[in-house]
Parts: sequence; structure tokens; C-alpha cells
Amino acid sequence: KFKEPDFSAVVKNARTASCRNPREVWSLFRIWKRSRTSISPEDILSSCDKMIKRYPELAILRIIKGNIEKSLKRYDAAARTFESALRCGIISGYDKIHIYNDLVKLLGRSGKKEKAMKYARMNIELIDSFTEKYSSGYITGRIYKKMKSYVEAG
Repeated sequence: KFKEPDFSAVVKNARTASCRNPREVWSLFRIWKRSRTSISPEDILSSCDKMIKRYPELAILRIIKGNIEKSLKRYDAAARTFESALRCGIISGYDKIHIYNDLVKLLGRSGKKEKAMKYARMNIELIDSFTEKYSSGYITGRIYKKMKSYVEAG
């Protein structure tokens, strides 16, 4: 009934290893998330590296790279990439929530519990600051509960 989408026609002639702008990288990442066999993750990582050099303040490029590294089980590299995204000048608070969440998981998994705890506390503080103005959505609320549990379990 529901078949896997075929993106081969979309990416057949695309230069997946040398995107020209961040939007192309984002599009390839979205396609890759839906169909992991349609694009080489190494090609997207290569494009991310090129775009990061060109747009160093754009956090979303590092977020894409970190998510791919995480999917490839390159956990230490993913943690470093996510931490570098936090230093970017163009980053949304919502992106920070997800980065902190990923860092807590990655660092906790690698035995860096104190650092993971620091990011969990930072995430709680960030989400609290948003809920003063906005209601938290389902995903943010779920992340908030996980961070609170992590800190309480200490």
C-alpha cells in the first residue's frame, strides 16, 4: 500500500558531493532521511564540509553533518560537530534544543556524564525561557521531560 519513494530521478544528475548552496544540502539531507540508499552519506558530508567553509556561521549545515555522522555511528565526530554548531552565529533556539538533546545522548553514551549533565541543564533552562512566551509543542515537551529525568537521575 505504502511504497518507498523513489528519488532516483531527482538525484540522478545531481552533483551530490558538490552542492552550490545550503538549500541544496538541506534538500539532499531530507531525501537521504527518507531513502537512505538514494544518496551516499559521504557525498552529503563532503557537501557539508564545502558549505561550512563557505558559510561558517550557518549552524544548520553542522546540524545536518552531525545527524549524518550520528546515523553512521560516528558518535565522537557527531558530538564535536554539534558542539561546533552551538558556536555559530546563525542558530535558532529550537535548533539549540535539539542539539543539546543529541549531545546529552551522545556524551552520556560515551561516558562523559558530567558534560552531558551540563547540556541537559542548559536545555532545561532554554526550554523554560521559551515556555514563558510560547507553549511548548509535543516534541519540545518530550525533550524537556527527558532532560528533567536525566538531571534528576544524576
